[in-house]
Amino acid sequence: MNLKELKNIIKNEGETLINKTQIAETEKEKILLRAVKLNEEVGELCEEILKKFGNQRKEKKFDDKNLRGEFADVIITLMLLADKMDIDVEEALEEKVNYIVKKKLKE
Repeated sequence: MNLKELKNIIKNEGETLINKTQIAETEKEKILLRAVKLNEEVGELCEEILKKFGNQRKEKKFDDKNLRGEFADVIITLMLLADKMDIDVEEALEEKVNYIVKKKLKE
C-alpha cells in the first residue's frame, strides 16, 4: 500500500472510525479526540519499544508483530487527524523534505 491508497482509505473510513466512539459531536471535539487518540497510540508504540529492549516487566514479552502494528496505528491515527484538519500529508511531507534538502545544501 502506498500513501495515496492510505489517504483514500482514510477519506472513506475516517468518519466511520470516529463515529464508533459516539462521544464527539462537533468538528472541534472530533479533532481533539483524534489528537488524544494519537497520543494514546504513541504511548502504546513506546511501550512496545521498551519491551524490545527489555525495559518492561518480565511478563511483558516483546512481539515484533505488535511493534509493527503500533507503528501502523500511529500512522493511521496521524493520517486521520491530518484529514480532519484538512492537511494533505503527502504534500506536507514533500514540503518538509524539500526544506531539509535545501537546508543541507546550504551547510
